[in-house]
Amino acid sequence: MTVKTSPRAFSIKIRSSRRPEVTDLRTELEAREDVPPLSRFTRLLCVSYHTTAGFMDPSLRRRLAGGPDRVQGFLDALAGIFPPHAGYHHDRLELRDELSEEQRIREPLNADAHLSFIGGGFTNCAVYRSDSAEPLWFVDFDGAYKDSLDQPVRRVRHATVVGYEEEEVVDSVELEVDAGREHRAVRLRQDEDCLTQRLTEIARSHGIRYGRVDLRLANGERDSGITVNEFEALLMERDLKEILEEPLRYALDDSQLQRALGALGVSPERRDPMLERALQATPARLLRVRREASLAVLPGGDGGQVVQGTYQSPILLQWGQNGTGVRRLRADFIRLH
Repeated sequence: MTVKTSPRAFSIKIRSSRRPEVTDLRTELEAREDVPPLSRFTRLLCVSYHTTAGFMDPSLRRRLAGGPDRVQGFLDALAGIFPPHAGYHHDRLELRDELSEEQRIREPLNADAHLSFIGGGFTNCAVYRSDSAEPLWFVDFDGAYKDSLDQPVRRVRHATVVGYEEEEVVDSVELEVDAGREHRAVRLRQDEDCLTQRLTEIARSHGIRYGRVDLRLANGERDSGITVNEFEALLMERDLKEILEEPLRYALDDSQLQRALGALGVSPERRDPMLERALQATPARLLRVRREASLAVLPGGDGGQVVQGTYQSPILLQWGQNGTGVRRLRADFIRLH
């Protein structure tokens, strides 16, 4: 008789040493004495609490299967589209009224990291099979950097991996979001209340302690996407707006873009036609903008609660008009066993 294992959560801390950095959380966990063999579980829910560090979605994982070199090639390609220090509004610290003078000294110039996370289709919450040899790649775009005094900074990144056996959809709710008609990025709210709090209340009503909330755009919603990232005014209202209107506006010159495509394994004879198509592409085709996002539910407070990092927020992205100013989403509530 097989004995089922209750969900167990394991916290991981990573101190980055370079920018970007790719870490296999499976290797990190298997080296720890306090973590049982991952083969005891059927699935692994991986959670990041950061807006510039997280996981690849399943389709990207399949595309880049084969080793860290292919992952690094994809990151090189992203760096060709969102190069560092390219004059982003977010990185003009003198315009950031929310920062103190001390914070301006230590604040990273990392608009490229945020845009790479969003445009590359990275996610803060991903599910893996535990019995697979597939690495649990944790990609950190800016954990190591130099501050304005040219001093090196190495940030500690936090992640949680939950091992579990089965998952069960216990509820599905339709949400209407006031998206406006001019905004390219909208922090998701519902009836003037924080969306996260409402989702937590629904999760608790079903007794979910370990689980997940899958948010997705309803059928028929076009020219839009969802991400979990930092809703900082200059980043969302200026940089991202410009990217959605002109995806390659910050891209490196043609030779550097071709080298980036080469890192992805694109043959020389395909690069020029691909670049030409990219220049004419919509954001949805050029960027890996997702139509869904997941939020983890972990024990806390009076039961389970939707967890998010300090700066994380679900954000609706849109680059077209939907006629009504209202977007429809579905929220599936999933209990882990």
